Amino acid sequence: MDINTILRGMGSSPSKGVGQSDVNNTRKTDGNADTASTATIAAKSETVTLTDTANRLRQAAQPSKAEVNSERVASLRAALADGSYKPNAGIIAARLLAFETALKS
Repeated sequence: MDINTILRGMGSSPSKGVGQSDVNNTRKTDGNADTASTATIAAKSETVTLTDTANRLRQAAQPSKAEVNSERVASLRAALADGSYKPNAGIIAARLLAFETALKS
């Protein structure tokens, strides 16, 4: 649902939406907005607060500035290509569990 639908009073509902009377007051026939009514709408704005988990997820989504060890990448690619790479399932599982635990706390 877009903001225009909300301001129109949720579509075809006969009741006015949040701030509908203020929105009508800001419109004039010449297209200029009434500053006093606009201030009233701004005062009624809502705030959004993110949870700690959402903040951590947002930070995790930011690109990291870690440098890539191209020698290590090349050696792992070579080991994968020739079949000599043997991943340690225990270490992988432990790190996945630690990651999940960190997300939940």
